[in-house]
Amino acid sequence: MLSAIVVITLLAILFGAILSVAVARLPVAGDLRIDRIDALLPQTQCGQCGHAGCRPYAEAIAHDQTDINLCSPGGDATIAGLANLLGMEIKPLDASLERVEVRTVAVIDEHACIGCTLCIQACPVDAILGANKQMHTVISEECTGCDLCIPPCPVDCIDKVPVSQDIRKVRLPLPNNNVPTIKANNQRTHTAQTCIRCGRCAQVCPSQLLPQQLYWHARAGRLDKAQDDNLFDCIECGYCNTICPSHIPLVDYYRHAKSEILKQRRDRQRADHARKRTTFRKFRLDRAEQERSERHAAKRAALRQQTQDKPTAPVSVSLTRVEQKHKGTSVN
Repeated sequence: MLSAIVVITLLAILFGAILSVAVARLPVAGDLRIDRIDALLPQTQCGQCGHAGCRPYAEAIAHDQTDINLCSPGGDATIAGLANLLGMEIKPLDASLERVEVRTVAVIDEHACIGCTLCIQACPVDAILGANKQMHTVISEECTGCDLCIPPCPVDCIDKVPVSQDIRKVRLPLPNNNVPTIKANNQRTHTAQTCIRCGRCAQVCPSQLLPQQLYWHARAGRLDKAQDDNLFDCIECGYCNTICPSHIPLVDYYRHAKSEILKQRRDRQRADHARKRTTFRKFRLDRAEQERSERHAAKRAALRQQTQDKPTAPVSVSLTRVEQKHKGTSVN
């Protein structure tokens, strides 16, 4: 019996060592670590981190060539996500960077625009529409607010403005415990106390949820666990508020958690869309460069062919005539 345990232990150690060596030495197709880091970045492609875009910044982080606190548009949330992914300590945003409080988009003064196309060339997501010597305009839904189009403008006709908020997308702040929760006929004016874990909220929940667990997750910001506990199945009926002996505004916490989750989803969708546009722009530019190179190569080949087809070039004919003339003069 003891010998079998020893053999199994030795085999486990051996296989663990083999796997460690394989992970360290064998190449991984499309570095998954870089992809996971890149997925956490806001994809504004602004370059404030000192790199050409979010993907190069992710590659630098994956190779321990830079710090995780250089993303100004992502802010504290991105830094916390990167630290959690990489097992590092959370750091404050680098002091040399300006904190982005409100998301902005670029706006072009169309009357002052001269159609130089410099802003179009600078935009990393092709969010500016226009042509040479024609009026330009910004597609606000595609603009990431990177501000890279502002410096190249020779007439200073580009400005940045805050993104207009849709009332349905406004984030709900955490409530003050002194403010009553109103839902249908439910109105509470008591000061909230500490949860005593009585479990009454779970007994009256018509959706058969665990309101106490949802409250702790929402309060601690563990939104992923709140979703695992079916937060969006909550109909916000207010029964848990009514029965709670500690007078905790549970529904307000659930609303706030839902709004935060929805905001994260919108930010993730916006980042994924911006990443796709950036990737396609790079593909478009590479394809245009390849086609230009092919056209130049074809022209050079055609010129060489024309030169080979002619028995003598015009310059050679002229030189031959001059030589013959000199020879005739010397004979005379």
